[in-house]
Amino acid sequence: MRRPRALCATHPEPDLWFSGSKSQERAALICRRCPLRPACLAHAVERPEVWGVWGGTTEEQRRALVEGTGRRFVEPAERATPVLRRDRDGDLVAVR
Repeated sequence: MRRPRALCATHPEPDLWFSGSKSQERAALICRRCPLRPACLAHAVERPEVWGVWGGTTEEQRRALVEGTGRRFVEPAERATPVLRRDRDGDLVAVR
């Protein structure tokens, strides 16, 4: 069985996820249709990813999600194992 691919991994404009606010809005809309959105967002919150759109959210939105739970944003040295990995083709795939 083939694992689903992240829409951002196959999109012709990968810079959308790491550009200005208008581009990030477009990226977030694409993320809403992605089958890996929940895993991507979980990865971005746990890691934490501080650049770009992950799981349909910006860094500010992810920070607010974490702070709203009473937890603190995890520092890079304390990062958990990612939920996403790259396959042999370099595409992001869910591992859980």
